[in-house]
Amino acid sequence: MWLAAAIAAPIGQIEVYAPSPEARAEAETVGLVFAEGIDGPWVTYHGAEPALLVAQAALTTRNHRVDHRTLLRQDGYHTPETLNERLLELAEDPRATLVQVGVSVQGRPLYALRMGTGPAWRILGAHHGDELSSSEVGLAVAEALLGEHEALLERLSFWVMPAVNPDGMVAGSRYNANDVDLNRNYGFQWETGFTHGSGPFSEPETQAVRTLSLYTSFVAGLSLHSGAENIGYPWNYTYQDSPDHERLRTLGQIYVDACDVDGFYVTNGADWYPTWGDTNDWSLGRQGTWDYTLELSEVKSPPQAELPALVEAHVDAIVATLWTEVALQGQVTDAVTGNPLQAFIEVRSSSSLWSGPDGRFARMLEVGVYDVAVSAPGYAEQTVSVGVPAEGGVRVEVALQPEQLSDWTVTPRLISQSSDEVILDVEGLDPTPRWITLSRPGFEPVEIERKGGVYPLRPALLEQGPWTLEAEDQALPNAVLVGAPDGRVVIDDVLLQGDVWFSGQGFGPGSRAFLLAGPERALVELTLVSESEGQLRFDAAPLPEAGTVDLLVLSNGRELAVVDLLGTPLLDTAEFRSQDTGDDPPPGDLVPAGYRGCMGVPGSSAWVALLAGVALRRRRA
Repeated sequence: MWLAAAIAAPIGQIEVYAPSPEARAEAETVGLVFAEGIDGPWVTYHGAEPALLVAQAALTTRNHRVDHRTLLRQDGYHTPETLNERLLELAEDPRATLVQVGVSVQGRPLYALRMGTGPAWRILGAHHGDELSSSEVGLAVAEALLGEHEALLERLSFWVMPAVNPDGMVAGSRYNANDVDLNRNYGFQWETGFTHGSGPFSEPETQAVRTLSLYTSFVAGLSLHSGAENIGYPWNYTYQDSPDHERLRTLGQIYVDACDVDGFYVTNGADWYPTWGDTNDWSLGRQGTWDYTLELSEVKSPPQAELPALVEAHVDAIVATLWTEVALQGQVTDAVTGNPLQAFIEVRSSSSLWSGPDGRFARMLEVGVYDVAVSAPGYAEQTVSVGVPAEGGVRVEVALQPEQLSDWTVTPRLISQSSDEVILDVEGLDPTPRWITLSRPGFEPVEIERKGGVYPLRPALLEQGPWTLEAEDQALPNAVLVGAPDGRVVIDDVLLQGDVWFSGQGFGPGSRAFLLAGPERALVELTLVSESEGQLRFDAAPLPEAGTVDLLVLSNGRELAVVDLLGTPLLDTAEFRSQDTGDDPPPGDLVPAGYRGCMGVPGSSAWVALLAGVALRRRRA
């Protein structure tokens, strides 16, 4: 009922007298949602106008506003534009790299600053656009890491994204430009709600955070907010403790002890108030990342005079927390080729986690001996016993033996989400099982049932990126590459001449490329040589001289693929035009390079439907 009312009415704001958890629960029964604003016993809620009217009649309330947007104190705060200008200045430091991880609903760039080496921390600010202090603290952390606390860059790496929701910052809104609460839009324990989005990861901002996180194994993260004064850890969706409950609380207490804010405390997320589909739970539940919600101040955007002291207090506490020993560090590789492997890591008495594509993983543990089980599709599982010392930590190298890697040939390897149905042809699959599975770290597996001797797949079930094919006891890693059909980032052409050159549109700073080759099809990263909005250049030295070679390009929040780099292109432009002179793209949504549609404009609507269908001009220098 409240969802239907919300669709028809704008989001308003009201303060409810709710001095106890029971009073808060009562407020939610009339369709209100907590907006993380607390003034003593008065708690800020948002809701559709019908819910606000019911609340006024049934509860003790004040400050009812039809529009939820607050009157923000802009003095002393960065706008998204000046924030990005400062990130660009920081990126001039050779120790920092500016990475565009996507764009907002209204087209504003989403930037992160990448710094340091070693186990990675992720720091996110301004999920909610009316919590301006969170973006200021995020930026200040980046400045401190390149300044007085630069020693941390020698032991850790960092991804700092001060503004997840720049559109909300401009509007003075908790929500993004689609009126979605981004911190309820993540794809773990997501539930329907009038500000939760049409589905998990429906919003470009949360998609950007997800894509960033799929290519780095974060040991921990801080999601910066304001509207209260605490640091909260998962779970948020349930009162049941996570396997790392005590460790998470201990690390949170380190923050509290170092934070010079009166009354600041550590809490389990659900004990503060339950949420569904938030960053913390998704990070731990899908990737094994210890992620915290850090509520910086009860006033979301304090006056300019109070801001320096607030920022200093939290930067000092964040730095103190970052110095915590990362006791276990490791890397997983293929025992035959030495290439890195993305693997599933199970540590006794701790949450499981995934390594990154570089095979690296890390976990904070107490002194003791731990069994660490390491597995990857197509490889024999290996368990190692690891002793964690009192100081210095321990590093482990795990080389997995290929045992069940297949020699299948999958057609098609390149799939667009816009296709209604694709028939997967798996040559060499004998006998043909009733079910095959497509899997990817961080996602639920997708099972495909054989029908009429074939495997029909609805591409909409898959998110963009590489998916592993598993059947019976065999596996073909990264067998299928899936793309999002929006045409925002496009590869028009590829040239192999000394280096690998990509021409296209929409590339953002900090692009990456990965080689997929051999039976293990591991994601082997190529070195970026140069980049611009229309051209990317990567070092071709790791490429083999022959064989099936695919490339995956990560740029501006999009995962783009080039299939069969050293072989035959998907479609030749001349062949396509000789077969079809109309304006529609060829069947299957795979479009060759050079196709321009009816207007003759490079990158026109034909490119909307594909991951990257490219004609390759192959020349070896």
